[in-house]
Amino acid sequence: MSYKDPDKQTEYWHKRARNCKGKDAQLKTHYGISLDDYEKMLEEQGGVCAVCRKGESDPRRKYLSVDHDHETLKVRGLLCCTCNFVLGFLEAKRDLIIPGLRYLENCYEKDKKSKFLDVKLEDLGL
Repeated sequence: MSYKDPDKQTEYWHKRARNCKGKDAQLKTHYGISLDDYEKMLEEQGGVCAVCRKGESDPRRKYLSVDHDHETLKVRGLLCCTCNFVLGFLEAKRDLIIPGLRYLENCYEKDKKSKFLDVKLEDLGL
């Protein structure tokens, strides 16, 4: 369901989630957890993304994404849309993580704008 008024959309999704049939069924089907499990994880994370410690980054989404291992299906935590996308990509392209970080670090050093990280990758043994 889509609404032009974001408040109506928020109201719709909150009603649907509290209804327990819609969101609870989705969580059980896709991740093997209940709405109560989701809400407990959300509370344990302080109501924010487990990575960036912020609320949902996409204003069209009203819930944090359930992060899970695609092989074992084990639920790991709740992430905002941005962090979920980035970590999903990085997990699929593990061989690009270190070269990508080195590339960015070199670009920042060449431009002398600012430090990319607080420490050099070589200091981390990377």
